[in-house]
Amino acid sequence: SNVTHIQTSYNEGTTSPLTLNPFGGNVGIGTTNPSGEFHVDSGLAPCDIHFTTGSTGGTGYDVNLNLTGGANNSEMNLNMGIAGNADREQIKTYQSTMRFITADAERMRIDGSGHLLVGKLAAAVAVQGIEIRSNGEFFSTIPSPFTTLHVYSSTAQAYRFYVTHAGQI
Repeated sequence: SNVTHIQTSYNEGTTSPLTLNPFGGNVGIGTTNPSGEFHVDSGLAPCDIHFTTGSTGGTGYDVNLNLTGGANNSEMNLNMGIAGNADREQIKTYQSTMRFITADAERMRIDGSGHLLVGKLAAAVAVQGIEIRSNGEFFSTIPSPFTTLHVYSSTAQAYRFYVTHAGQI
């Protein structure tokens, strides 16, 4: 076939771990027939792609793309971490929810209904945080006595509109 296999040892009839297709320009890992420019097939195991700096002593920075799939669900993680904490920053999807994590804490999510949630884990008006629903409804919930809704002009450097926790405009 018109592929090149790179491996320290190769037994005919087995799957080559790395395939270069000189005519299509595609690279495959775990497949002899890469269907895209870069195609990784891990079989039934999760598919992990790691990029590391090689630094040690707490200064290393790693990026990991992890894909897990099954018959009923799939998951994708983009982990951006430091030495000793690979999951410090994340963009993670799992069962129709996309989570955004910074400094080890979830800051924002888009749930399976299309609601954007900032500072909260579930769509609930009474829960502190910001919620923008897929139908356009917007909620900002802050615990009293600090509850205010502000519209601020950075150009004029002035409040244009605000509502206090008592409902005063």
